Amino acid sequence: MSEEPSDKVAVEEPDTPAAGASPSADAEREAESLIGGLGLAPAAKADVGRILAETLARAMDAEEALEAERRRAEWLRAHTTVDEVTGLLNRRGFEEGLQRSLARARRYDEVGTLMLVDVVSHQAVREEAGPSAGDYLLTAVGNIVRGRFREVDYVARLERGRFALLLPIISPEDARRRAAMLKSQLDRVIVPWQNQDLAVEARIGLVHYGQRDAAEDLLERVEAELEEREQRVSRLRHPAE
Repeated sequence: MSEEPSDKVAVEEPDTPAAGASPSADAEREAESLIGGLGLAPAAKADVGRILAETLARAMDAEEALEAERRRAEWLRAHTTVDEVTGLLNRRGFEEGLQRSLARARRYDEVGTLMLVDVVSHQAVREEAGPSAGDYLLTAVGNIVRGRFREVDYVARLERGRFALLLPIISPEDARRRAAMLKSQLDRVIVPWQNQDLAVEARIGLVHYGQRDAAEDLLERVEAELEEREQRVSRLRHPAE
């Protein structure tokens, strides 16, 4: 499924400190230290000190607000489960779904498939047409992948041009058929971008899981499968002399 899983642990957001309405004690002390040696008359010193303290307090409030916003942005990055480029699940969301699916497989003796899709043309598109073109390509691929699979499937973008698909309760034969159909479609896709066409080249690796599989072993196996497929393609394109 491409939307955020619903059974999440509630996590409270970090508190945002309220901005002060009057000059703080720190600002007043800083103002006094700055004007102490200016030799001003008492009345002028009081006026200048008040204005400087208010200015420093506003600057301190702005700095605190910026720091609070930075902490909030970090919190959101750490706890969101949606990829901001494609709208699919991100790695965190996918790993949560993987753990749930494996727990269900252990409980009900179910089988499923984990699939990795590596868009190998993504890096070349970024280098030749720019990062925005690369993101546009990923969005197009994400829409295709999401449209080809079931509501019960988990569809995610893990990093750069790599997508992951988790297909619970599916036979190995059906999973391989779906993978072949997806690769065939992706290899034919041309994504229009400004005045040029962006080609998609993808590799797909898959492994099947069952009642006794663990997440770490499954991810290692599918990574190895994808790497083997990429090496096989490389040998075909560049045979030894």
